[in-house]
Amino acid sequence: MNQVINRMNLSDDELYTYLYYKEHDNIRVCFVRGAFSTTLDGFFQEISCSLRFPSYFGWNWDAFDDCMCDLEWLKFTKMLIVVDHFGFVFRDEPLKEKQVKLLSKHLNQISEFWRQHQIEIAIIFNR
Repeated sequence: MNQVINRMNLSDDELYTYLYYKEHDNIRVCFVRGAFSTTLDGFFQEISCSLRFPSYFGWNWDAFDDCMCDLEWLKFTKMLIVVDHFGFVFRDEPLKEKQVKLLSKHLNQISEFWRQHQIEIAIIFNR
């Protein structure tokens, strides 16, 4: 499996412009605020709001995978997942590095799942 996560170092203005053009290219943008994702629950809150997960979302990695590999409630042929201010993600978790590795693993697996369905999902960790 190829690594699909790209790291970028865009300013807020540069990121806004980048996302503006992506959205106008009919790419569904999922924006996750790293500053609000300092815990696992915070991350799940951010991504579930951005992608409008159903109310039965279970707030764990298995439920995350289930929702991310379904997304039937969204219409898209391409998606861009951006985690901004990535340095804040899981900052308050006792096992921060483990959670970051799990996030990367799950996002790579999800991207591979959608690639097999001819849907491109790109992932950016910014700053």
